[in-house]
Amino acid sequence: MGTTVQLWMRSKCLSWKRTMAVFFLPLVLAGLAPLSEYKNALFKMSATRFSWSRLTPFKLKNRSVGLSTESNAQGKVYFTLDGHKFMIVGGSIHYFRVPREYWKDRLLKLQACGFNTVTT
Repeated sequence: MGTTVQLWMRSKCLSWKRTMAVFFLPLVLAGLAPLSEYKNALFKMSATRFSWSRLTPFKLKNRSVGLSTESNAQGKVYFTLDGHKFMIVGGSIHYFRVPREYWKDRLLKLQACGFNTVTT
């Protein structure tokens, strides 16, 4: 009889864990899975990727086009930057939590990871 009570107590604990897994596992897996509607767009956009070498202060000063939106034949809206398709991949830095001497390093790390937009 003692083992029956112990198994019941274990199953109650596992039941709670299983319940949490049932609710949160689909959310986590959905976030890791590629989005089917953007799957083809990502491969197409790599050919027209925005060149970072054009972002010089002189050219930024006189830029008139900027970030805008357009839509394709299917009605899907996408961003453009200076006439090229542009996918916003953004991150956030809390500058007040990072010492000033590390700012350049953190921004370069974000750029190396493929981020092209930073919020503070």
